[in-house]
Amino acid sequence: MNQSFKSTLILTLLALLIGIGVYFNGSETPIHASKQCDLDDTLICRFNLVNDKTQELNVKFINKVLTEEQNDIILTLPVDSVIENIWIQGVNMYMGKVAVFELATKQDAEGNISNMQFFLGSCSEAKMRWQLVIVVKKVSGQSVTRQSETYFINFKTDVS
Repeated sequence: MNQSFKSTLILTLLALLIGIGVYFNGSETPIHASKQCDLDDTLICRFNLVNDKTQELNVKFINKVLTEEQNDIILTLPVDSVIENIWIQGVNMYMGKVAVFELATKQDAEGNISNMQFFLGSCSEAKMRWQLVIVVKKVSGQSVTRQSETYFINFKTDVS
């Protein structure tokens, strides 16, 4: 093989790899700040629904989130909204999708209030970063009327 052929082949492969990297890096839908919350010491995140700014999604963590312990949250949705999907995923480590279980739901003047529970495992990371993902849909009677909205809550756990 001559030197010019090798150089052309290497440059072609490099250009291809850069193109693939740019494609996959830019293909995700951006997360708007209004749909993302970093959990602080209040243990509460509030979102104005994108489809209706007058309505709120409230998420309250009962206690500081711990690994290898039961964790509880209370999720309050407007009456005309339902949870389509909810899970937790690792940010700085791969832990798969962690299930969030609905224990009970009641409806009052504030909306649909769901008591939920999850259990996080731990790994070799001392400071684990997590993201609670909540997919919400509006309903009208028995039919879904609008596109889903996805909200993100970022939080950390420390293994001591």
